Amino acid sequence: MLCRNSPLPPLFGLTVRLGSISLLFYLFTSIFPISLASSLERSPTSSQELSPTLLTISQKFLCDRQASSQSSQDTNLISPPLSTVESNDPWAPLKITVSPEPNIGPIPHWALPPHIDKESSSVEIPIPPLAEQTDIENFAITINFMDMGDGGPLIEKQSKNEAFPTLLYSGLGINGPALGMNSRTITIPNDLAMDGGKIIVRHVGRFEQLNSITLRPGRTAMVSVLSENNAPAIIDHSTIIEQDLAEGALPILKKGDATHGRVTTASLSPSIEELDGSIEFTFDISSKPAATLFKTDILGLDLEAHIDVELNGKSVGPLNISLFELDAPELLDETKKNDSSPQLQIAGWRSAYIYISQDYWREKENHLLLIVKPSGNAQTSKIHLKNSSLEILHTASLKL
Repeated sequence: MLCRNSPLPPLFGLTVRLGSISLLFYLFTSIFPISLASSLERSPTSSQELSPTLLTISQKFLCDRQASSQSSQDTNLISPPLSTVESNDPWAPLKITVSPEPNIGPIPHWALPPHIDKESSSVEIPIPPLAEQTDIENFAITINFMDMGDGGPLIEKQSKNEAFPTLLYSGLGINGPALGMNSRTITIPNDLAMDGGKIIVRHVGRFEQLNSITLRPGRTAMVSVLSENNAPAIIDHSTIIEQDLAEGALPILKKGDATHGRVTTASLSPSIEELDGSIEFTFDISSKPAATLFKTDILGLDLEAHIDVELNGKSVGPLNISLFELDAPELLDETKKNDSSPQLQIAGWRSAYIYISQDYWREKENHLLLIVKPSGNAQTSKIHLKNSSLEILHTASLKL
């Protein structure tokens, strides 16, 4: 394959003199080296024709890799593999693993190769211009990281016209207790994505806390929002991410009570709490509700474990945890070497709930108990809860 920065051979074509025909063929191949190289690059044994777009990107990618390997001897710089995903998947993600072993997955045809730089504790991810895309209308990035209560990684942006990066989002984690493996999905601003540039994920001094980064293409869709309080910005299968969170804001803990029609939402805990084996909520009600939902957000629960719910000493059942996809970027493979049993974990907060009928309630004091039921193996990480609340349906006056 010929790269644009490679010296041309003295004669690319015929090796015998054929008078004017040889001269014309030499001139033609000197003027159009890339076109001929593209034709020669097609595999004679392949039954599929490579698309011109994918072939052009592959050429540029390989040339960049050749130039990079010749000019850079920095062992802190991790280069991507020489591979691309199938051209018939326009929505394939670009996944970058930072720890425990740095690795860059297959490069989708829409993406450019990223770089992992241990020395600067950063990962640079080029953002291709939306103006050059056909179906892609926006980008979102998911970052999985060990949230140790130190604020988490920050994100910088740099457009093609800027000499230096500027801060886009400050720490994505919390300032408080160590939580465990967290996950944040945020949008790439259109002013950067339209003309292209790069995103830098940086975690100075704590680079090993970064687990993985996934850049995904998206499309814009008109949606009808049937709630005055919701402003969805990202829809990822069954997961909806609100606009403030998608723009890098920290999650706000829900406090206080609110009533909408016949439904009262009562906060049970205004803070993040560790679920160490079990946790109990105690509260008073003036009369039995018609029906109730207990709702909470949970982080760190093993996929094979569950949480049992008891109310006033009676078993209600297991807590229902929100659905996830098996190709979700938040799904982590923590399988150890030489271990035949896969160990998967979900990073980040997941919503959970359970329906409680009227029969379990009593007037005045009530006790709601959550009990962790691990699988055959012990729970591998700490479990935390936040935004624990009761959603109560009532027909008469009810005070909590």
